[in-house]
Amino acid sequence: ENALKSKELHQKALSIDSTDFRSWQNLIISESYLDENEAVRDHAVSALKYYPMQPVFYWYAGVASAMLENNEEAITYLDKGRRYTSDKLQMAEFDAFLGDLYHRQGDDDKAFDAYDRTLRNNPDNALVLNNYAYYLSLRGERLEEALQMAIKANELMPDNVYYTDTYAWVLYKLGRYKEAEKMMKKCLG
Repeated sequence: ENALKSKELHQKALSIDSTDFRSWQNLIISESYLDENEAVRDHAVSALKYYPMQPVFYWYAGVASAMLENNEEAITYLDKGRRYTSDKLQMAEFDAFLGDLYHRQGDDDKAFDAYDRTLRNNPDNALVLNNYAYYLSLRGERLEEALQMAIKANELMPDNVYYTDTYAWVLYKLGRYKEAEKMMKKCLG
């Protein structure tokens, strides 16, 4: 209900002043709470006409496009948005999402490049460490590196069964079966 009221308030504000940055941002946030992905995308694109160098609007346009299963459009917005930020953590978020989208499209080379950029800017991103380790292990590539990623993800999030499962899987792929079994038992409680 609050999101609905906020949405109406900011729509009214934008009808008075279509260049108001905060109204655009708050309208889009309200719509995202309401899961109105088409409106989020459309309004983020509209806001970009006034603020073409604001990464936040590229982020919302990209995320909403991904939610609408338009991966190409999402990649375009996220790739543009990452170029307008100098904040390392914000850039890491763009790259992490890009990595997931490239992986979803079956382009692991581009996904791995995006994950590498993410980890350069945020080496403690446990989700990327875990997913990257898992995707590498599925391909049977760079398994020692995947193991280090899995170990670090588990150190950052010690009680996450998904991360423990990845750790066990990488050990298994390395032929370290006893350690893998021990780790799987930890997973199963």
